[in-house]
Amino acid sequence: MSTPAQGPERPSPGRPTAQDQQRPGDDIPAILTDLALVTLFVVIGRIQHEESLAIGDLARGALPFWAGLLIGHVILRLTGKDPRSLAWGGFLVVATWALGHAGRLMLTQGSDPAFLAVSAAVLTLFLMGWRLGLRAVGRRLQRSRR
Repeated sequence: MSTPAQGPERPSPGRPTAQDQQRPGDDIPAILTDLALVTLFVVIGRIQHEESLAIGDLARGALPFWAGLLIGHVILRLTGKDPRSLAWGGFLVVATWALGHAGRLMLTQGSDPAFLAVSAAVLTLFLMGWRLGLRAVGRRLQRSRR
């Protein structure tokens, strides 16, 4: 507890703060946003290479990246951290990219070196971009309330 003279209580190292705590269902909007952006990443790639956008073809191209993303979300869900955090987004970029390309190789879809670089850049932009935007809006709202 804190007294007025001491100021607010500071969390002990390694102990989650109220801001770090996750409520049930908090991760659903983040998961849906990430899935939509990974799907957009695949759609853009298929359009760029003039490939079919039929549902089956789109799903076959997206499946390894969806799997990597969802595995990343499951791992991070166990930590109880905020799914909108930059750390969460950074982990998801790595999980989605690494597991997505591993899945492509297992499905004999291949992973050209140029695609490795482009996919890393686009996934970083998409999965970190909305989190950075949300953070900027949150800071602006905090400043306007002061």
